[in-house]
Amino acid sequence: MHAVRVALHGRGDRVVDDLASWTDGYLQAHAALEALADRTTLSALHGVGPVFDRFAEAFALADAAPRAADRSHGVRSLRRGLPNQLATLGGRWTEQTMDWITQRTAAQRPETREVVQGAIDALKKVLSEAEAARLAQALAATAPPPRDPSRIVQGTRRRGGGRRR
Repeated sequence: MHAVRVALHGRGDRVVDDLASWTDGYLQAHAALEALADRTTLSALHGVGPVFDRFAEAFALADAAPRAADRSHGVRSLRRGLPNQLATLGGRWTEQTMDWITQRTAAQRPETREVVQGAIDALKKVLSEAEAARLAQALAATAPPPRDPSRIVQGTRRRGGGRRR
């Protein structure tokens, strides 16, 4: 990551386009986004479009990850790091970050929705209460309907031995 940060400080926006080749793997995407989300790095960048393109590629990669990949360190690191990285972007480009997250509130996958919720929570440091509430409402509006309440079992189920009386 340090080398990527040094390259970003030296060549700026030109390196951001080159990072597109990094966002095709989970761990590499996490490293690229960590380098991009550094505050001093962001201050050296001028183009907002390519930065959000890298975030969109990594977000799509994490969203499309197969269930078997959920156990990999790369997917977990990518999903765990995205909320704080997006909050750092929000400190530099608040309006664009809000628009970007609003576009992703319609995600259906539970893990992806957790990433979006985490980003909204992390952005509360940067946004006003009203803006954060608007993002939270946009996410809640796209939530899947709750399961049939008569089928929800409270507590822990017993998994074996048949039904006990």
